[in-house]
Amino acid sequence: MNAKMKEAPQSGKLAENIARKVQFTFERELDTNKAGQEVAKLVYEAFSTPDKLPFFVSFLRILLEDPETVVHVPSTLSALSWADTPKKEYFNFLEDSYERSARGHSKKDLPDYTYVESGKTFSYYAYVFGETFIQIYKDNKDNYEIVGDGFSSLIRTEMDWEQERLEQKFKDQYKRKKEIEETPVNAKKLYDDIFDYITERGIFRSETLMQVNPLEFIADLADKMRSTRRYCMQDVMNKKALHKKKELEKQLKEREASAEEIMATFAPLKAGLSLFHEAKLYNTRYMDTEKRRVTMQILPVLVATTILAAGFMELMEISLGSYVILGLMILLPKFLFTKALMSKFYPVDQTSELEVELTNLMGVFKKCSHMQLTSLLNRVIKEMTNVTMMNHLPDFIIYCFTVMPDRKSALMKKEDLDDVMVNLRRTVSFRQRQLQMLAQ
Repeated sequence: MNAKMKEAPQSGKLAENIARKVQFTFERELDTNKAGQEVAKLVYEAFSTPDKLPFFVSFLRILLEDPETVVHVPSTLSALSWADTPKKEYFNFLEDSYERSARGHSKKDLPDYTYVESGKTFSYYAYVFGETFIQIYKDNKDNYEIVGDGFSSLIRTEMDWEQERLEQKFKDQYKRKKEIEETPVNAKKLYDDIFDYITERGIFRSETLMQVNPLEFIADLADKMRSTRRYCMQDVMNKKALHKKKELEKQLKEREASAEEIMATFAPLKAGLSLFHEAKLYNTRYMDTEKRRVTMQILPVLVATTILAAGFMELMEISLGSYVILGLMILLPKFLFTKALMSKFYPVDQTSELEVELTNLMGVFKKCSHMQLTSLLNRVIKEMTNVTMMNHLPDFIIYCFTVMPDRKSALMKKEDLDDVMVNLRRTVSFRQRQLQMLAQ
């Protein structure tokens, strides 16, 4: 193999002993299935414990670097993956080995590997698993399922870790020390490093034009792994998007107003609409009253002034008593027709009562969904018979959301509210036509 290690890892004697036993078992047994079962059991019992699991990668390296044992790599992985009797512990063992290797890769706990042909450097784990996948596919292209399962497991594991790391980083964005501790030493993902290694191994450097490419099967393997990587990454992202959508729907459901809150909103809504109607008429009524009051102040003054002018011009005779009366007509209206004395004729400002009702309404409106608010307003309209009040209903709802404090925290966004208003105006028009038909 045209490659070399910068530094041999210290894996102890366990991996070497198991590699010799695997070689002996395959050479001794004539029955391939029986040999595979024994090897699978041997490897599982040797490396399945957490303290021995790191040596499984060293065990594969020993098999790969010996020309006499490299042929046993596909058989060993096939035996672990396709046991005659389905053994979940073998599956879990392989999953744990991939996970442990991904952690070791991110921490760079073993020296890097340099590919001699190109001088490129790959992680120790990328070299071992990349070469293992090549030997499995070289032995039998139908064994790609083993390669695909292992490669997919690495992709899903590392993508999940990356998501968890980003979420933790967001939560602890002010805890710089913890953030640095959790950042992986090797930023490159193991599945990308494995793919790059296999792609590099598949490059054939021909010395003559007519030379047949013996590495064509590696290029074919790289193409299949590229498709697997694309599919797995898209599948993981789709599942995360679906999970996020379900979480958001759950959060929205929890934030929505309850049925009891909706039912309790009918009375404040009707009362608030009535007060809003009165508030809209307040300015008009106030101005009408004010015009009358000012007219009552000015009219006697104008009449008295006109009579006095006529007297001064000797157009008419004015007695002393008339001067007294005219003087009173000029002075008294200013004191008789004041706002204080005529307060009972002015409309009552019901803004404070409206604010109380709005407080009760906005707490529920803030938690209403599009469907809940539409249903609530439709029910209110069905019970209304006052056409004038119906006309004010859309303006009243808009007013409620306009004066709502912390509007951004409301469940409904501006687009949802606009849609509710369109439906509300349509429902109001339909209800008004119904009332007109009933009146006829």
